[in-house]
Amino acid sequence: MISESQVSHLVAELYARAMIDIPKDVEDALRAMHESETSEWSHEVLGGLVDNLQVARERRLVICQDNGVNAHYVRYGTGAVFQGDWREAFAGGVRRATQEVPLRPTAVDPITRENREDNTARGVPLIDVEMISGADWIEITTVPKGFGSENMSQLAMLNPSDGLDGVKQFVLEAVVTAGGRPCPPVVLGVGVGGTFEKVALMAKKAAVLRRIGDRHPEAHIAELEIELLTRVNALGIGPFGLGGDTTAMDVHIEYAGTHIAGNPVAVNFQCWPARAATARIYNDGRIERLIDGEWLKDKWSGKQDSPALAASAIE
Repeated sequence: MISESQVSHLVAELYARAMIDIPKDVEDALRAMHESETSEWSHEVLGGLVDNLQVARERRLVICQDNGVNAHYVRYGTGAVFQGDWREAFAGGVRRATQEVPLRPTAVDPITRENREDNTARGVPLIDVEMISGADWIEITTVPKGFGSENMSQLAMLNPSDGLDGVKQFVLEAVVTAGGRPCPPVVLGVGVGGTFEKVALMAKKAAVLRRIGDRHPEAHIAELEIELLTRVNALGIGPFGLGGDTTAMDVHIEYAGTHIAGNPVAVNFQCWPARAATARIYNDGRIERLIDGEWLKDKWSGKQDSPALAASAIE
């Protein structure tokens, strides 16, 4: 059985790890772009980003001061048994990480702008749940999504007559409009089809959950991802809008069937750190953490280390 305290402790650790330790695929992409960038100024900027990652890792400091609105993408096994208050398990972990890392409180009421100072608010933490048949674990991916990039998101309900060229044009125009504000080099998530709410969620998940270099399993979509990545980088916007070869680290596309009368499309930007951390907890207390693309096994110990120290211990 998985308890509320176990999930809360794991969420605190994941929030801290996401804020401090950048995923290896992102770091590798930044290092490669630093080496290949032909703009002298942008080459220096990318070098500064790489140095920032190392300092954050060594000193257990956050990569960026904007820890965003915390979103948690959960894959919930139908065989998993959880006991406790589901929402409080996440909220408690968020509050703990905010206090102990520490993290800047950025979650507010949208009407009154009231700030609880603990990164929780009505509906926050954001929790998206997908059921996984037969699994006896709960998998959590924590994504601290900064709003410099989130604010640049766009959605359009295109006409079917706009066709694929209309989709491509919308994506490129969204990147041009965003310029340097989403803190490029970005990961670009594109959703196509579905409905108004479905297309936005597909774009968001494409931006934050897939690894750099992952291609869509369908060849024609994978080719479209590569085409858009090439065209986005040819725009010359560059790191932080300063010009150069590297505006996007990758483009990821997800799609779903839609109605004959429309064609929704959405674009979501993920800023340069592309922060995320993932772990699974099993009914028997086993924990698996996704580190550098590999699942590392551990056993729930019940220790109450600070989230930052717990994140550091598993690197």
